[in-house]
Amino acid sequence: MGYYTDAAREAEQNSEWWNAYRCWMCEKREYAYEQAEACKTIAEAVDLGDKFRELCGDSLNRWARHEINSRELHEIQDNAHKQAYGW
Repeated sequence: MGYYTDAAREAEQNSEWWNAYRCWMCEKREYAYEQAEACKTIAEAVDLGDKFRELCGDSLNRWARHEINSRELHEIQDNAHKQAYGW
């Protein structure tokens, strides 16, 4: 295998999806573009999930401690979902 293939696979093993994407894009084999696009899809999904969790903050813990009620938790999560995912 080529240097970039090995680097891409190592990055995938470590869940470093953007790095894997870049390595696959440097590889000049037939399947590399499809591999790169798959890594890009995963990276974007992880980024969106991180953004959603950041926007929710500690709301789930606050709900568990009865600091906020279920309606308030739902509002926080709904707003975070709209901001993170755009719908």
